[in-house]
Amino acid sequence: MVRGVTVSPSGRHVAFTRESAYAGLVTPPGLYLVDLVGGVEMKLSDVDRLGYGGSGRFADIQWAPDGQSLVLLVEVAPDMGPGYEWAAVDGTGAFRVLRTDVEEALAALTEGEESRCRGDGWLTDGRRLVIEVGPCILMGDTEPDNLLVLDLDLEAGAIARAQLVPVGERIYLQAWHREENAVLVGVGKRFGGDAVRVVALP
Repeated sequence: MVRGVTVSPSGRHVAFTRESAYAGLVTPPGLYLVDLVGGVEMKLSDVDRLGYGGSGRFADIQWAPDGQSLVLLVEVAPDMGPGYEWAAVDGTGAFRVLRTDVEEALAALTEGEESRCRGDGWLTDGRRLVIEVGPCILMGDTEPDNLLVLDLDLEAGAIARAQLVPVGERIYLQAWHREENAVLVGVGKRFGGDAVRVVALP
């Protein structure tokens, strides 16, 4: 079953997953790309979301603004656990950032402080992951007030650097600010928030 269909910023490519959790799958599961000009289909990665695909905001495939790479949010995968799968559109490479890697980077940045947890929102520009983080809440959703910025070493397939960007109020990620090294965040409640802010990244 095809899930999480998203169109590239240029409109030339479509990315999607074939999910291994669905019976009757003929083509091998994984992350796929179709060139709409030539109609050629290419497999970018063996990893799929194991049946958790969605649509719209919850498609969980995000394109880099330049359309040269994309990231798939993975809930569960064999030998991986949950995490993020980065893939180059030209098929030259893919690598995984485990959520345990993200949590370890966050713990190292906040050592000796109040513990912080990942929120639901995240963005990629192809070379970085930006993830909402906030105080850990025992019962209920995290209320993000910081951004975790992870620089990706694409050759090594690892996190090169992690930085925490305090915002100081409840936020949720919206989009990249294309003209600046920044992201747009909503301020206040996730649905029906008060305003939109530009947050500069390091």
